[in-house]
Amino acid sequence: MKSMRAQDFKALTNLLLTLLLALLLTAIWWFSTQTSLNQSSSKALGNISCDFNNQACLFQEKGNKVHFTIANKTMQSFEPLTFNLEFVGYSPETVAIDFQGIEMFMGANLLNLEKSSDNTFTGTHTLAGHAGMSMTWRAIVKFTQSGQAETVEFEFELE
Repeated sequence: MKSMRAQDFKALTNLLLTLLLALLLTAIWWFSTQTSLNQSSSKALGNISCDFNNQACLFQEKGNKVHFTIANKTMQSFEPLTFNLEFVGYSPETVAIDFQGIEMFMGANLLNLEKSSDNTFTGTHTLAGHAGMSMTWRAIVKFTQSGQAETVEFEFELE
């Protein structure tokens, strides 16, 4: 009689664990669909390749411009870099840069920028890299204006 109860308890435990796993997977699926719906409400404006050694990086569309610069004279991984964004034709309320490694995942690298009175935004962030090799970064500039989220992507290399 005892062995029958132990088998019943084990079967019930397995059933409950299976239901819990199914519930967890459903929650993960639901959250991912909600996240992708929220991300789709932002407007992607463009993807620009940059060479900061030669010039500032510029996105331009219908008279609107986003100037992206790095204030440092030398740009290297593992050193604090000062990022500047100037907006012409846009009036962003908030601006952030989400840095993503192109060759490999480099963790979360979100920089919220501070607004100046002249419609420029500035912030300092240190990016990792490969010892002795260059690393390509994607800087996804996320800004909001009039409640609408917009993004512009810039790609650049660091030594």
